Amino acid sequence: MKVVGVILCGGKSTRMGVDKASLSFAGNTLIDRSRALLEGLAADYTLLDIVTSGRADQSAGVIDLYSGRGPLGGIHAVMRNVLERFGDSSPVYLLIVPVDMPCLRLEDLKKLLALCDGQRAVVHYSQSVLPLAVKAGKDILNKIEAMLENSQEPGKASVKGFIGSTREKQAVKCEREVSLFNVNTPEDLKRALSFYQEELSYENSNEPFKNPL
Repeated sequence: MKVVGVILCGGKSTRMGVDKASLSFAGNTLIDRSRALLEGLAADYTLLDIVTSGRADQSAGVIDLYSGRGPLGGIHAVMRNVLERFGDSSPVYLLIVPVDMPCLRLEDLKKLLALCDGQRAVVHYSQSVLPLAVKAGKDILNKIEAMLENSQEPGKASVKGFIGSTREKQAVKCEREVSLFNVNTPEDLKRALSFYQEELSYENSNEPFKNPL
């Protein structure tokens, strides 16, 4: 299966006070950590590319065509870019990862991709709309574009609204809920690092990790 990894990093990071993508976490910046995570998919999938959404200063960066529209605007811009480069003659899935989920694991992403059969347009975890696997296609692109063009009601032009209006979808439970913990404040970052270090200590002791959330 063909996959394009997408790192969402176009947020304003207002509560964090600094650009979240450049924050350090366990020896790497959050954006480098996300990129390395997506690179791990190449062993099992045809990884066409890894792109960043909302970052003009990054290589392979894609700028939103609908500025200030949040993650859905980023997904729209990336999907348009992918369709222009690769077409839609064979299924290509965008695997969309927010830059501020540092506890995500490769296994979490593979679990979503395992459910992408070419028929499902959207696959995500039931506890969160992101990370998200979405099939790249002109019909889906047009649907997202219409939502962005016509969204007068708050929340309509959102990832949640897009998923809710999509019929061919599947949600699966993430058993390791700490994977979906996102960092918005300095305190969140400290908590995420604590989760990460605690899990490492459990792995070294061969004891099962207890979900801290």
